[in-house]
Amino acid sequence: MRSVLLLFMPVFVLLNPFCAALAINSNADSCMDYLRRGDTLNVRICIYARLSVLNRRKVSFETGDTYKVAANYFVEKSNFNKAVLYYDSAYSVAQKLDGPDRERLLAQIRFSHSMLFYRYGEYELALQLCLDAYQYYRLNHDASGIAETANRLGGLYLILGDSIKSASFSREAHQQSLKSRDERIQLTCLNAFGNYLLSLGKTDSAILIFNQAITLAQASGNSKQVSDAYYNLSYTYSNLKQYDKALQYIKEAHQWALKSNNAYDICDTRYKTGLILYYLQRFDVASDTLISALREAEKLGSKVLQRNIYDALSFLETERGNPEKALEYLNHYIDFNQQVLSASGQKQINFLNARYDAEKRESDILRQQAELQRRNFIIALSSIGLLALLISLVMIIMLNRRKRKIARQQLTIQQQKISELEKEKEIVSMQSLLRGEESERGRIARDLHDGLGGMLSGVKLTLNTMTGKHTLDDEDVNKFEKAIKLIDQSVQELRNVAHNMMPEILMKEGLNIALSNFCESLTAPPKVTYQFFGTPTRYDSGFEFTAYRIVQELVNNALKHAKAGEVVVELIQQEDRLSLNVRDDGMGFTTTGQNTGHGMLNLRSRVAGYRGIIDISSVIGQGTEVNVSFEHIGHLKKT
Repeated sequence: MRSVLLLFMPVFVLLNPFCAALAINSNADSCMDYLRRGDTLNVRICIYARLSVLNRRKVSFETGDTYKVAANYFVEKSNFNKAVLYYDSAYSVAQKLDGPDRERLLAQIRFSHSMLFYRYGEYELALQLCLDAYQYYRLNHDASGIAETANRLGGLYLILGDSIKSASFSREAHQQSLKSRDERIQLTCLNAFGNYLLSLGKTDSAILIFNQAITLAQASGNSKQVSDAYYNLSYTYSNLKQYDKALQYIKEAHQWALKSNNAYDICDTRYKTGLILYYLQRFDVASDTLISALREAEKLGSKVLQRNIYDALSFLETERGNPEKALEYLNHYIDFNQQVLSASGQKQINFLNARYDAEKRESDILRQQAELQRRNFIIALSSIGLLALLISLVMIIMLNRRKRKIARQQLTIQQQKISELEKEKEIVSMQSLLRGEESERGRIARDLHDGLGGMLSGVKLTLNTMTGKHTLDDEDVNKFEKAIKLIDQSVQELRNVAHNMMPEILMKEGLNIALSNFCESLTAPPKVTYQFFGTPTRYDSGFEFTAYRIVQELVNNALKHAKAGEVVVELIQQEDRLSLNVRDDGMGFTTTGQNTGHGMLNLRSRVAGYRGIIDISSVIGQGTEVNVSFEHIGHLKKT
């Protein structure tokens, strides 16, 4: 029973969704690298930055390739509607290209698209798309493309029960990868071929292949692939029940996972280390290792890893003779298993809904085209029969329709202009209000600091000069000293108020330094971390003050209400764009009906004052993320 429930699986790389054909543009490569590492912030910035540049140009190979990467990103986020739309956009761009670029882009999109269908059991569709890509690479003698597509085809035919074709494609993938100059493809196919040999029971040959993968990955500095190969070696020896060797290799896999800084692999290899220690009946150290892995899995939010670790802990405590603890872990395992199955089912439903919507859109388009053709045919026949008799009447009707249409269009344009002027007036009024508020805050801050602050300092100096001229009893001395301290505290409090109303560092150093200083000043828990991306740029003082107040408001909300362990503030400055991001790992809230408070209305008015966009995302128990972005702000830069 133990070997059935606890035996872990090797790292199957032959069906990696991001073994897509290599993009020719380095920026698209960067997007794919971020995506493989799970860096959702940077991949989102990279994709949108890339699309914002390409959308200003004519249709090109790079445009379609970026749409394909965006589709992959939304597949990973389980947003299948957006993924399908981006795949459709990529296909549409490819169809508009000419010659070799068109066929090459179509092959890359089909190869990437096939993984979406594979994930959700549409193996026949995945197979057809992958075969189309494979035929293209065969015709063009592209060793790298043949290796990747054959690698995936081998896995698909294995699932479909055709072992002969699976063996043929797996061998071809291995042979073609040796001809490829791409080390990533060579490593992918080596690990996949090792797993294929292992499935045939050719353990010795599989071990040789995994060792080759380790040598090549170490030479290329690919820590992720080295970790995967050691992982597979550990799995192989675990199958052979040679647990000492399995432990040695899983520890190597863990060390290389630490070098690659892949949080999921680090947790998974630690879990597998504890599992093998359990097999070796080293129960105490196995328990410590598994509990450490459980903490990492909780931080990752991986329900699959938590489920597997609770399963192992349940068996371990049974072996140790702790039935109550074993039952507790078993109950946790059952809970997480239900959550995993529920999440998987929901993803399947979302995928089917997205596919249904796409098919419905395509059906509607075809129906509309057929209706349009039928209508055009009837009109053509009628026109031929009646052209001689009705030409004058038709001309008059057409002229009248055109006049009415032009009149309606002019009216619409006028209404749009009026609406735009009203919006512009509101924005100008709001900006004037913000500038007035900034000016008034500055004036009050100066008056407090220079006027009342100076007076309090003068009072303190006057009192200090009196101490040597009068004799006071002990009680009066204590009262006098308390009065001096109260004046000092009042002066300091006055300076703090003046600083909060108009931070001097914001005016002198700019938004980046001011936000960094603000976050560093918040020393009490929770921890507030500041991060900056892009090129430091100075803007109009009113805009910088507004952005500073927005961050202040969001951070104060997180500190007061979120009960967070950490708050992260991010400032992203690009050529014509500024983005503010504040997220915490606190209690979260339901966003529905939470946007009517005074603080939120004030925040939204500040954002609207500079035509910004605010996006609030929160999950109960997982934290909150608020993103504020300002587009087309080049005119606000300081020269």
